[in-house]
Amino acid sequence: MLKTIIVKELRILFRQRTVFIALLVLLLMMIMALITSQHSYRLLRKTQLEADKQFRHEWETLDVSNPHGAAHYGTYIFKPPSALSSFDKGIEYFTGNVYRIEAHKQHGFQAPPVPLSGNYLRFGHLTVAVVLQLFLPLLLIFLCFDLYTGEREQGTLPMLRLQGAGTDVLLAGKALAAVLLAIFFLCWLLLLFFADTDIRQAGIVTLSAILLAYILYAAFFALLGVAASAAFRQSGTVLMFLLGTWLLFIILLPRIMASAAERNAPLPSQFALQKQMSDAEKFGLDGKSPRALRVKQFNDSLLRHYHADSLKSLPVNADALLMQAGEDYNERIYEKYMGRIDSLIVQQNRYQLYGRFLDPFIALREISMALAGTDYAHTIRFQLAARQYRNDFIRRLNGKLAEGEIVSADFYRQMPPFTYSPLAITLVLQELLPAYTALLLWLCIPVAWLLFLHHRKQSSCQ
Repeated sequence: MLKTIIVKELRILFRQRTVFIALLVLLLMMIMALITSQHSYRLLRKTQLEADKQFRHEWETLDVSNPHGAAHYGTYIFKPPSALSSFDKGIEYFTGNVYRIEAHKQHGFQAPPVPLSGNYLRFGHLTVAVVLQLFLPLLLIFLCFDLYTGEREQGTLPMLRLQGAGTDVLLAGKALAAVLLAIFFLCWLLLLFFADTDIRQAGIVTLSAILLAYILYAAFFALLGVAASAAFRQSGTVLMFLLGTWLLFIILLPRIMASAAERNAPLPSQFALQKQMSDAEKFGLDGKSPRALRVKQFNDSLLRHYHADSLKSLPVNADALLMQAGEDYNERIYEKYMGRIDSLIVQQNRYQLYGRFLDPFIALREISMALAGTDYAHTIRFQLAARQYRNDFIRRLNGKLAEGEIVSADFYRQMPPFTYSPLAITLVLQELLPAYTALLLWLCIPVAWLLFLHHRKQSSCQ
C-alpha cells in the first residue's frame, strides 16, 4: 500500500502542468546562473593568468641595480578562483583576489567594483547556489502544501481509508513522495555538476558533500510542507504558514543575525584603522617609542654587534638593514591591528555558528561557501599566504642590498613565484560537521511533527 501511495502522488504531481512549468523555470534559472557564473569564472581565470604572466615577465626583465628600488617597483599576486566559485561565489565579491607587493606598505586586498545595486543585491549575485537556496524551497512549498489537505477538500480522503490506506501509510507515502520529488529536482544539480568540466575538477568527495547538504535542505522543506498540510484543515492556511516560514528563514533571520553581529562587534572604518597604524609607526606600538628613537637604538645595536665606531665602517649596508628592521616593525604593527579586526570578524561569525541552529538557510550557506572555497576561512588562508610571500620577497631584496652587491635581471629571475594551495577537503569537512548536524536536526523537526500527527490521529480514531 505504501508503494501505491507513493506512485499515486508522484503520478498526480507529474500530470500537472504546473510541475513541468516549475521544473522548466527552475532548470532555466540554474542554466542561466551557471552560464553567467562560468563565463565570469573563465574570464577571471584567463585575466589572472595573463596578468600574472605579464607581471612575472616585467619582474624578471627588471633593469634596476638597486634591490630596494625593485622592492618599491613591486608586483601583484592573485588568488586563483576555485573550481566551484562559479557555483557559489560566497564573499569573493567583497574580499577581492588581488594583492599588491610593495616596500614599506602592507596593502589590503583590492576588491572588484560591485556592478549591481538595488534589491537584487539583497539576494546576492545569481548563481546556482542562490537559485537552489532561495527558489527551490519556494517551489517545494507550492507543490507540497496541499498533499494532504487537498485529499480532504476534494473528498478523496475517506475513499483512501476505505481502500485500506491508514493514517500511517498516507503520511508516510506522501512524505516519501515529497522527498523523492525534492531529490528529483536536485538530480538536475548533479547533471550540471558532471556536465561542466571546470566543476568536475572539484572532486567527487566535494561534489557529494554539496549534494548531500542540498538534499537535506530540500527534504526539510518538502517534509515541512507535508506536515503542515496534515496539521491544518485548509490549504490556504497551510500555504500562508509555509510562505511565512520561508520568509522568516530566507529573508528575516539572516538579516537579523547579521545586524546583531554588526551591532555587537562593529568594525572600525578604513580611515580610522589606517590612522591607528600610521600613529603606531610614528610613535611606536607603545606610544612612547618614536621613529627617531627606534632608528637610534637600531644603529647603536649594529655598532655594538660589529664593534665599529661609525656606520660607514660597517661591513654591511646599514641603510638596508635599517629598512628591513622598519619592515619587521611595520609587520608587527599590521599583525596587531589586523589581529583586532580578525577577532572582531570572528565574534561576528559566532552569530553564524548560533544561527545555523536557528535557521537551516544559514547552515546550508555555510556548507556551500566552505566547500566552494569562497568563505572567510579560505580568504584568511590566502591572506596569510600572500603576506608571508610579501615579507619573504622584501626581506630577500633588502638582504641583497645589505650585502652591497649590484644585482641584474638574473637575480630577479631567481625570485620564486607565488604558490597557493586551498584547505584540504578533509579539514573543511571536519569544520562543517556542526553545520551538517544542524541540517540533520532541522530535518528531524518535520519528521517529529509527522510522527506526532500520526499518533494523534491514531488516538482520535480509537
